[in-house]
Amino acid sequence: HTPPNVLTFWRFAFGLLALYLLSRRVDQVRIEIPFVPHELPVVRSLFLMALLPGFIAVALYYRGLGKVPASVATILELSFPLVAIGINSYFLGFQLSPVQLLGAAALLASMTGISLAYSKRGAAEPAGGTT
Repeated sequence: HTPPNVLTFWRFAFGLLALYLLSRRVDQVRIEIPFVPHELPVVRSLFLMALLPGFIAVALYYRGLGKVPASVATILELSFPLVAIGINSYFLGFQLSPVQLLGAAALLASMTGISLAYSKRGAAEPAGGTT
């Protein structure tokens, strides 16, 4: 059993490596990264994006998930993309396509169904297991 923080590290390490390799192959594309000064090289910008809002935030998030009941962890994990969409829409002005809105509605309906099922059963064990 591999700890979540180790899995999170490798997830971001491989993602960062893939983005780096992609940035080396696509030299005609100018990458615009919000909130990062344009004079920073792409590689440094990718590293900052992977480390600060990526790895550290997600590592703290998963550590917290291990301390709440499984029913709460399930809902929080499923809501993660919806919250990210909301933040992107509010702060960066991104708009969803009709298909994306349909997907968000399906995810919200799934979360509601799972929440109702768990509330009927009363699952109270932490997602990280008993401590």
